[in-house]
Amino acid sequence: MTPGTASVELGLFGTLLIGGGLETMASLSGQVPVHERVALQPVVTLHRRSDGSVGARDSLLLVPVHVVESATLRVRVVPGVSFPTGSFGEETGFVQLSTGSVDPWLGGDALVGGEWLAGFGVTSRLPVVAGTDGDRQGVYARANARVARRFGAGGAAWLGVSPVTALPSSSGGGDFSELAIIGGVTVPLGEAWALMPRLRVPAWQSAGTYAASVGLSVSTVFGGRDPGA
Repeated sequence: MTPGTASVELGLFGTLLIGGGLETMASLSGQVPVHERVALQPVVTLHRRSDGSVGARDSLLLVPVHVVESATLRVRVVPGVSFPTGSFGEETGFVQLSTGSVDPWLGGDALVGGEWLAGFGVTSRLPVVAGTDGDRQGVYARANARVARRFGAGGAAWLGVSPVTALPSSSGGGDFSELAIIGGVTVPLGEAWALMPRLRVPAWQSAGTYAASVGLSVSTVFGGRDPGA
């Protein structure tokens, strides 16, 4: 990672709700290195509900820090903060659009291997103050464990599992748990572009919300680094 190198990723996602209905989401993120091992990564997201109405989700600023980076091992720590720019007080069929508060985030990931890879990651939202409604949201955490195999020049296919946990808010609601099967492919499109279809299917949920989620992301880099590197 070098100063002056930037990446942009656009993601489109569709979620099939249990009982019918389709919700869609579009996210835009960028990554701008500010140091050899540190970058800034803003994320903004729009969410379309099954009734056709559109709302924003809270914006997020992450700070990926590369702790280890070699040919066979990459370890990152990813702190961040979210801002209450979303449609506060509004919910979709399966997610709240805003917590109404400025919340710290903390995550990290590791990728090890060569032709075959093992990947592990976790991201968490850690609210410490109440939102504008006086309710402090509970801790939210999402993790993943994946096995991947490289192919061609920069491609990879992966499969794994992903648990999710949301603890109750200070008023006692909003708790949720899930274990999902996840999979995806990274398809390089030339030297600076990549296409990434992905799938998430819940194997177990504490409360049935959605049946499956499908995503498609496209990314590009400026300055010579491969997308997703």
